[in-house]
Parts: sequence; structure tokens; C-alpha cells
Amino acid sequence: MDSLVSPEYPGGVTAMIKFISQNLEYPKACQENGTQGRVGVRFIVGRDGTISNVNVLKSVDPFWG
Repeated sequence: MDSLVSPEYPGGVTAMIKFISQNLEYPKACQENGTQGRVGVRFIVGRDGTISNVNVLKSVDPFWG
């Protein structure tokens, strides 16, 4: 029996964080209002490492949550 391997973003967690930081779109309204804070998200990592079903769980701005 093959051992189970958890799905992982291609390149691992470090590569995923780099991708997110390079592709994050900070809403202009939040920039103008100086809105800051942590945002909670949930997503699925597919068998091939792709990300899907991205959902915002907690937002610092009710308009974007």
C-alpha cells in the first residue's frame, strides 16, 4: 500500500507565501482609509498543488468580508 502524501503548493509553503505576497491585491478603498489587520482565508490545495475554493473567513473591513 502506498503511503499518503499531503498536497502541497508547488515549491512548498515558502513558495506559496511568495506567490501570495506578489499577487495580493489590496483594495484601493482600504489603502485610502488606512485599513490594516489580519485576514483569515480558507482554500483547497488540489492533488497537483493548485489552489481553489478560496474564501475569506475574517476580514478587517466589512465591505470585503
